[in-house]
Amino acid sequence: MGTGDWSEVANQIVLNPVVDKCSRYVPYEGKLNVDISSGALVAPKCTVECTGSYSGTIIANSVIKRCEIHKMVVRKHLSMMASTTITNTDATRVPVELKVGKLVDGKTPEAEDVFSFTLKKYDEKNKGWQTLSNDIHNDFDKISYTIEDPQSVGMEYGKGNVYYFMFTENDTTGTYIKDTSALLAKVEYEEGQGDAAIKGISYYKINADEANKLNTRFDKKYFKNEIKDNINFNNKKIQNFDLGLTKFLNGSPLQDNNLKFNFWVRLVKTDANGSRTVEGGDRRNHDRANHCQHRRNTPQRRNVCVQRPHRRLLHQTRHRKEAAAPQQGALVRTNHAAEVQLHD
Repeated sequence: MGTGDWSEVANQIVLNPVVDKCSRYVPYEGKLNVDISSGALVAPKCTVECTGSYSGTIIANSVIKRCEIHKMVVRKHLSMMASTTITNTDATRVPVELKVGKLVDGKTPEAEDVFSFTLKKYDEKNKGWQTLSNDIHNDFDKISYTIEDPQSVGMEYGKGNVYYFMFTENDTTGTYIKDTSALLAKVEYEEGQGDAAIKGISYYKINADEANKLNTRFDKKYFKNEIKDNINFNNKKIQNFDLGLTKFLNGSPLQDNNLKFNFWVRLVKTDANGSRTVEGGDRRNHDRANHCQHRRNTPQRRNVCVQRPHRRLLHQTRHRKEAAAPQQGALVRTNHAAEVQLHD
């Protein structure tokens, strides 16, 4: 190829050797011998052997250089100035660790107190919650989950990028009351590389009703009141207890073990607003019944006190005794109600 010296026109020529194969052109894959020549030779699958001075650029699979090669393809434009910006993509994967806590009755759990939790990430693209894991367990009072490759779950570095997470406790087994609240986390990124890319992780706590609403419809308002302490789930352990009352007959404790009486035990619940509900019926609707009411033993209710009988019940009892005296040897049923309350 070629036997002349450099010229400006020749230096603007691009040589690209091809062959016709099955009605289409493909790169030539043989050997090219190049003597004195110039221009840009593009032969990516060839072996090029230069036996004379070459003024230009050679792109080949291999080059056998037996002379000088002068890269003078852009000689005419060497005096021109230009600029460009090169942006490198950081391939580093910086893990993100989310950490919350676990308590039982306000204290560090024992080794056997193991619970399971679910972690979700809000998927902005699909407008829904993505479950990252539903089998996270506490290690004593610590709960943690590490996202080894944040990009695999749609997290990208960059200033202003924010991602939202929610921890919830799975159903409990055994003698525990489930904590129905939710612990939230917000991860913020900023410009930078490596650890510097994470601006911060903030935590929040919401009640069961708010968690249900957030699950149904995402709202950033739940990620406003940051908490720095007590970022914990707190379970209550149910404890068994004995409830005892004394039966009186004619004003004295019952001594005859052959006399048997039946009693009703009902559960009275009081909510945070002080409203009472009675499971099995309210005693005010059963004035003629002998029954004992008590409240379920929870960690909030432990001290026992017995209230005096309802005044209206005492009046009815006295009235019946005066109106109809019992036959000798008969027992009169009393309408007294003993209420046992378990308080904090």
